Amino acid sequence: MWTIPFVLLLSFAMQYAQGSEVESGVVTAQTTTVPKLSTCSSSCLAQSVPVSGCKPTDGACLCTSTPFTNAVTTCLTANCTVIEQLETKRYSAVTCQEPVRDHGGLTKTLIWVFFSIATFGILARALSRMPALSGTGYGWDDLVILVSWLVLIPSDVTLNHMVDLGLGQDIWMIVDPSNITAVLYWFYVSEFTYVALQSSIKIAILFLYLRMWPYTGAPDEPGWFRTSCKILIVVLTVHAGILFTALSLQCQPFSFSWLRWDGQHVGYCIDINALIFATSCLNISSDIVVILLPVPRLLSLSINARKKMAVVATFLMVWGSAPNVTYLYNPIAIWSNLEINLGVLCACIPAIAGLTQRLYTLMTGYNFTTAHRSAMEKSTHDQRDKVHGRQYELESKSPITFGRSFSESGGSDDPLQEQQQRQPGTCSSADGTLKY
Repeated sequence: MWTIPFVLLLSFAMQYAQGSEVESGVVTAQTTTVPKLSTCSSSCLAQSVPVSGCKPTDGACLCTSTPFTNAVTTCLTANCTVIEQLETKRYSAVTCQEPVRDHGGLTKTLIWVFFSIATFGILARALSRMPALSGTGYGWDDLVILVSWLVLIPSDVTLNHMVDLGLGQDIWMIVDPSNITAVLYWFYVSEFTYVALQSSIKIAILFLYLRMWPYTGAPDEPGWFRTSCKILIVVLTVHAGILFTALSLQCQPFSFSWLRWDGQHVGYCIDINALIFATSCLNISSDIVVILLPVPRLLSLSINARKKMAVVATFLMVWGSAPNVTYLYNPIAIWSNLEINLGVLCACIPAIAGLTQRLYTLMTGYNFTTAHRSAMEKSTHDQRDKVHGRQYELESKSPITFGRSFSESGGSDDPLQEQQQRQPGTCSSADGTLKY
């Protein structure tokens, strides 16, 4: 049985007959633009006029009469098909001059604005990785995000087609019932591309983590990080497979997913609301884990606090993909489209940051890496002078030699250099900068 749009339909008052006259006891419209009514709808309108408290010729009264609305709704629900109910509501909307609500234009605009932003991210990422532009070359993370973008194209085209069919309008204003079926069919198909993109974008981010922090074999390297990334990749892949199965089996037969709305087909469906809620919780949880996973590694980089916070903020910009659970299909479509398009962009932000830095250096001649290295070297020399000064002061006060020197023990003559050599292995270069 049709649920959401049907309930929404019946929740609106069935208001009728502005500028109308009575013919054979049935309220009919004078204008030729008013839709024709079926026999069932006409009968319900005629039967409900006496309880309205209005004169049959008083269209304004009938349009605002709650008893008339309730009587018509009860009659339509008990005796007429869903299509006839929609026809009656369309008749009411036209004759009572209700505002026409159509957000299709806004939806289309947002689709292609979001897609343009995602495409910009992909192109910027490709340029950033290009070896000819001092990039690090292409890896698994680039391949996965490219595949995600390729899946995004038919997803956005499908949503645009759904708008052409009537998405964003009141369901009763869609004249051709087959368009409603088509909207629901493509909405069903879009569920699979949405799930695939949800998982693939996060998998691309995890591959980026593995690339930025490769295995070095250092004894003090935290092995939990790469292991966690690999486990999450497997979990997200399995999660997508489970959701594919659940979506495929949500209704029996499959076609009942997009045919049940008219109440003329037989089948059954699982609790879709429970499935949406469970999916939302899992999606939000995985978002949080993927986003926070690299924070300890980022904070351990051998760079100053200000740069650490900037790097962490760059990675936290991936946040923002939590689904909006609602029964209104157009807001769901808009939010989901925003989520997956901006998700592609967010996965590219670290690469865009690296490209921006290189372009700024090219245009201004100011090199962030060189400047940072000079500052680090100056700080190192200052600390080294202080250490040597204290060592000279101690040696001048006492002739006692305390064991072997650093060089004799196989270490460095410089205690500060020895300390730096013992820093945990990171993805940073010698100057502490990340290689995106």
